[in-house]
Amino acid sequence: HYFEEGNMDKAVENYNWVVENAPGQAIQFIAQLRLVELFIQKREFAAAQTTLSTVATDSLSPAEKGNYDFQAAELALAEGETEQAKTALQKVLDNNDAPQGLHNLARLKLDDLAG
Repeated sequence: HYFEEGNMDKAVENYNWVVENAPGQAIQFIAQLRLVELFIQKREFAAAQTTLSTVATDSLSPAEKGNYDFQAAELALAEGETEQAKTALQKVLDNNDAPQGLHNLARLKLDDLAG
């Protein structure tokens, strides 16, 4: 809601609340990825990296891992870390359980980076 209104600070506040109070890991994970996305849009890359590093990757399903890797690639691209982005995008492509739409998007981005 706040995100659509452009109130990024309130959106961050709400997602942080969800991360801290989520009844399950899946909801917490979604909120963490949304926070990373918000921080990227706000160009607060250190906060995005910190949030990404708090994700318990060992407990993610393979499909969730695909979303995590894609978001890591987005952050790397925003920071100008092309090689890191390529590595993360390749992880998405190598993950057969990642959603097909995510595979397609990762392929397009990787092709663009290959020039």
